Amino acid sequence: GEVVLPKAHEEQESGTGDFQNEPHADFSKPEIREKMESALNQVKKALGRDYPLVLSGKGVKTRERIVSHNPADPAEVIGTVSSGGQEHAERAVESAREAWEAWRRVPPEKRAEVLFRAAEKIRDRRFEFTALEIYEVGKNWREADADVSEAIDFLRYYGSEMVRLGAPERLSRYPGELNHYHYTPRGVGVVISPWNFPLAIAAGMTAAAIASGNSVIFKPASNSPVCGAWLVKAFRDAGLPEGVLEFLPGPGAMVGSYLVSHPGIDFIAFT
Repeated sequence: GEVVLPKAHEEQESGTGDFQNEPHADFSKPEIREKMESALNQVKKALGRDYPLVLSGKGVKTRERIVSHNPADPAEVIGTVSSGGQEHAERAVESAREAWEAWRRVPPEKRAEVLFRAAEKIRDRRFEFTALEIYEVGKNWREADADVSEAIDFLRYYGSEMVRLGAPERLSRYPGELNHYHYTPRGVGVVISPWNFPLAIAAGMTAAAIASGNSVIFKPASNSPVCGAWLVKAFRDAGLPEGVLEFLPGPGAMVGSYLVSHPGIDFIAFT
């Protein structure tokens, strides 16, 4: 369906204006602090849930699990996330490769719209995402909020840039010649993200790859897998086709090492 963007962001997200960062929450205002406290209470009630892998758009539960704990209260379980192995990694590569064949042909503007919708999904629940970061990685309010704001920025910025870069550019005007350059999708990428910025860095690397027509196998840090699961849900809720984003938490020595040496992987985004 048609994407309706807030007026403050319409110009930049059409690729015609200057980028402006998502404003941080002003915790000096009592009403903002109340929203944050309400989100903390709401998210706390939902802690401890199970999160499956996502392969070919379907949830896959595994026997091996990653149990995410609150670093400030180790007895508190944030969530239990399925942990993949090499067989799941192989399935993810096959699914991502198949999805890429269709996704690469989607016009840049349509790919950007998915990113814009994902940004709106996170913006609509920004205090809940902030609360989750506070619980899962121990950030304070300001730093967690800033990370959520940055994730929104990445989604909007890379979408806007893809609109700008998506049109072929004419190189010269010699008589009898018509030369253009344009960007083409690379293929299947592996995104391996850290725990210290569990939403922003993961969102940035994933958004850049997806916006430019690639499919992604996303392996979040084992210390922050629930943040990764929430990010994947935002993309799926935004209408990203099945298989374009595979969610594959797992041990780095097993899943990560297997993927980065796999001949079916075209690029790696790692920090």
